Amino acid sequence: MSTRQRALLLIFFVFMILFSGCDDDGDLYPNGDSGNTGDTGNTGNTGDTGNTGNTGDTGDTGDSGNTGNDIEVGSCEAILFCESGCADFDELCFSNCRSKGNDVGKDDHDAYKTCVEENCEGDLMDFTCAANNCSEEAQVCNVDQEKDDFQPFPAPYGNVEIKARFDYIVDNGRPSRDGELIPEPFITGNLSKVSVAPKYADFIYSFVNFNTDGGSDRIEVIQFPMKSDGETIVNPVTFLIFDVKYTVKGDKTISVAGEGDAELRLLHIDNEGTIICYYAYGFGTFTILDANPVAGDTGFLDIVGSDIELYSPKNVPELGGDLTELLGVKACSLIQ
Repeated sequence: MSTRQRALLLIFFVFMILFSGCDDDGDLYPNGDSGNTGDTGNTGNTGDTGNTGNTGDTGDTGDSGNTGNDIEVGSCEAILFCESGCADFDELCFSNCRSKGNDVGKDDHDAYKTCVEENCEGDLMDFTCAANNCSEEAQVCNVDQEKDDFQPFPAPYGNVEIKARFDYIVDNGRPSRDGELIPEPFITGNLSKVSVAPKYADFIYSFVNFNTDGGSDRIEVIQFPMKSDGETIVNPVTFLIFDVKYTVKGDKTISVAGEGDAELRLLHIDNEGTIICYYAYGFGTFTILDANPVAGDTGFLDIVGSDIELYSPKNVPELGGDLTELLGVKACSLIQ
């Protein structure tokens, strides 16, 4: 079996898993379980380190956002600021943050953490509880109940462009041969310091899926970066999703929670087809230049868009900041 055939089989397998997890409306985890509640210290993806906040692509230095310039390097406060960007399941991220501390910072952090674990159910960012129950340790780490500047996720988190012509539309998530995909990304640009079309991926497949599951028919444009073994997904994986009724020529808005015509989602998916977390959502517009939204070789889609901003679901200021609860998703760790 060739590498390309193995890759198609993996994509087929992943989609069987993904779409078996859709809700009754056919949406992909819009307001519920993001697909995994366990430890993601090692997802089996050789394209990254196991830390869902670091995809391993260092091709762009990017803007790391709020670096905490007023925070003493290596201090307990610096460690906590770093940890505020860690997904709660990402033990490797927490370990990496602590490793950046100096000896005093680590000792102070450990004392703070011990007190919080005993008195605040282990929530290191519950500064109100920490101030009330661990006042001495909280003071040493320069945190108090009024602390509101622990927001490491920059806004925006990245910027992307869309451009692709598809001359086949897959029927209900079942890509099975080369002619049903294009061997290139439909979306390019950066998510923080990394490329959304990862440079260390050996090939990238994109395709259009006509999803008839659930209450409404949807078009899904999907991008899968992969390694040469044809078995390893290189994250992020990207979905552009919109109802078939919007598949007409013209400009389309991209937002979240039904506020736009389409949703753009950048996900971390493991090789078992499980959604681990969400890196970002897109906001902006794209244009459908031409389309025939039917499954099969008579279907086609021609799309283009630029200056689409990406935001972590942990920090979308215009919509109130942290949207993870509203969207029902787990955010990936900050890309370091």
